[in-house]
Amino acid sequence: MRDDDRLVSARGPRAAAAITTLVLCVIHGATAARDLTFWDAGELATAIGTFGIPHPPGTPLYVMLGRALWLLVPAVTPVQAGTLLSMLATALACGVVAATMARALARPSIGIAAGIAAGTMGTVWLNATETEVYGVALGCAALQLALAWRAHLLDDDRARAAVSTVAALALPLHLSAIVAAPAALLLACTARDGAVRWRSWFGGCALLGAVVLASAGRFALAAAWLLLVAIVGRLRGAETRWLTRAALGSAIAMTAVLVLWLRARHGPWLAQGTPDSWTRFVAVVAREQYAVAGPWPRRAPWWLQLGNLGQYADWQVMLGAWNEVTPHWRRTPVTLALVGLGALGGRVHWRAHPPSARAWALLLALGSVGVVALLNLRAGPSFGHGVLAADALHEARERDYFFALAFWAWGAWAAIGAHRLARGAGAAALCLLLVVGNSGGVTRREAGPEALPRTVAAALLVEAPRDALVLTSGDNDTYPTWYLQGVERRRRDVRVVVWPLLGAPWYVTESWRALGTSPPPRAAWVGGALERTGALAAAWVRAGRPVAVSIAVPVRDRERIAALAGIRCWTRTGMLDRAVHPLPAGGCPARIDRAATLAVAARLDAWRDVPPPPVSPDGMPTAWRALLRCPRALASPPDSLLEQACNLR
Repeated sequence: MRDDDRLVSARGPRAAAAITTLVLCVIHGATAARDLTFWDAGELATAIGTFGIPHPPGTPLYVMLGRALWLLVPAVTPVQAGTLLSMLATALACGVVAATMARALARPSIGIAAGIAAGTMGTVWLNATETEVYGVALGCAALQLALAWRAHLLDDDRARAAVSTVAALALPLHLSAIVAAPAALLLACTARDGAVRWRSWFGGCALLGAVVLASAGRFALAAAWLLLVAIVGRLRGAETRWLTRAALGSAIAMTAVLVLWLRARHGPWLAQGTPDSWTRFVAVVAREQYAVAGPWPRRAPWWLQLGNLGQYADWQVMLGAWNEVTPHWRRTPVTLALVGLGALGGRVHWRAHPPSARAWALLLALGSVGVVALLNLRAGPSFGHGVLAADALHEARERDYFFALAFWAWGAWAAIGAHRLARGAGAAALCLLLVVGNSGGVTRREAGPEALPRTVAAALLVEAPRDALVLTSGDNDTYPTWYLQGVERRRRDVRVVVWPLLGAPWYVTESWRALGTSPPPRAAWVGGALERTGALAAAWVRAGRPVAVSIAVPVRDRERIAALAGIRCWTRTGMLDRAVHPLPAGGCPARIDRAATLAVAARLDAWRDVPPPPVSPDGMPTAWRALLRCPRALASPPDSLLEQACNLR
């Protein structure tokens, strides 16, 4: 068979894609979460279950896909539907890797190894096993690459336009999906003889500028830009005529973001940002409440940001052997070996099929150094200590998931390198090493009577007095609680407010609305989030309603809120501090309500004999397991160390 015929033949690549997808569905399914997990997953599951709007930029396409899957698949919860969506999208994305490498290297077995290796890299695997948007964004990127292959092989302008259209879906899905677009367009604009049609490629990349403009809320400018690219493409000749169709497709794809505005006008239970007016809609799409940083000035030194990327790269292999933030002899040498195998695999790929190798190299560069440059992240929470100033701001959590595309691409090349060294045995050994070495560190199959986030949320709601205001500290004691209220309709009389979010004007309005105060009084807007929380708590007290604070709120913040709200006394009842108001005749009661705390401890005792979770860079399971032990410990006379560990003072 001639080389051209080999490239066009689809039987082998399709078989490789099907096998890879099936294998990864089994692997990811065996380690996937069955219930709520920490961070954004609870909020996204709530959005799926209520057809709501999660935090900006709202990800409406993700919510619609998750909700459709939930409605179509019987006997699954919104959490499970979201996890299933992540798992399927990731497995299909790795099927694209398998087909790509099988076609480029004329070996379906190499394609299968490359796809499995890409899908079992640590971050990619983690993204596939919970209700999160990043696995679906990876699937969107892979679809662009699959369409680019068709455009390259068949010189198909419709496929080129489809690449741009799918890339534009990054606006209603997640902007990380656009990172792969320049690489996909590079392959799509490369002729079968390897010649790059640079004018066509630059035109395709210019279309991506409209997505970037729209993501900043500049919709009129984005529309004008699309029109300009379409006209210029039409005038420049046959090579760029496809840009007109691509501009139209991109415009249609981006209109899916309007679902945010349409849905918000129907008052969903979850409506972060409340984009029911055009101004608030633009603010949500542009993520104004986060004060998104530009590429300059750098929020951390360049070398430190690249070092942080290196740290995350070290978290891709052997997580079962060493799953902490630091390098270790059990894991880091394997990481370095994988770097060498990836370099060798890239060389083999380049010799076998330069057009796809060139695009893959650009994909890797964009997913690593390109993301570092554009996101301009602060140092991760575990990185830069002793180098940066002691009071330097760090990211709220590790951001390795932003670099999943790079790790996915490198895993594929590493499998090719292993095959080059030891043929099929080498590639199989690498895949086995990744599966066995990572499975213990990435599994979300929790040991325990129920999911840990669900336990935390249920404890907070059960303890809350009727019609209480419950102030929480962040994502992990808020989003699971919202899920129980929004989807399972438990304790909707309780108003759960994550106090750091009160810095956002829309959230001030929403929080005061529960008191029947709309618009909020002038005092609601004074100061930052802490001062606004104090004003809200004071109004709640004046209305004769209970106020409580999650155990996770640090002592300093709780006491500041108390001072601002005129609260003199707190009583600990297990997982909550309840404000005492009005004061009894004898002054403040005992700091710990031992009877109530013992009752809470009895409900949580099932966790006492559960084996501790694996250590992880995230640290959340360990931290919350420790807090669940506080009610039992506080039922006995506490010492000062215990008071600090349980935020009691």
